[in-house]
Amino acid sequence: MSAATTDSPLIVIVGPTASGKSTLGIAIAKKFGGEIVACDSTQLYRGFDIGTAKPTLAERAEVAHHLLDVLDADEPSTAGDYRERAEVVLADLRLRGKLPIVTAGTGLYLRALLEGLADLPQRSEELRERLRKSAASHGSGHLHAILKS
Repeated sequence: MSAATTDSPLIVIVGPTASGKSTLGIAIAKKFGGEIVACDSTQLYRGFDIGTAKPTLAERAEVAHHLLDVLDADEPSTAGDYRERAEVVLADLRLRGKLPIVTAGTGLYLRALLEGLADLPQRSEELRERLRKSAASHGSGHLHAILKS
């Protein structure tokens, strides 16, 4: 069973960027002994600060935040990767008796965490490279035609 679907309490705050999710999460964390788990595809990345409404360093000092600034810009990440990272964090929070408070700005990542994902093959760098070469030699219209058919 996933760490996200156990009987332990889990608070999820959802909403668009800059809607106050972090502020509410911090208030709840302070009152009930929780920690914040960011659920946002962009906030995972170091240096992606503009337009993400990441919590300030002062806010992060008030309450522990997880899954912020954990990847470099050139590191690929998927919703499945997020789920794996988040489940480790949630398990740790529960072991330490902390209330997990998920602030979710990316619906797909939240769905991946709470419901799981279809069992599909992982991305193939070999296939991507073959498609890049095909597009380079035949033009991008060639790949569009293949997709259309």
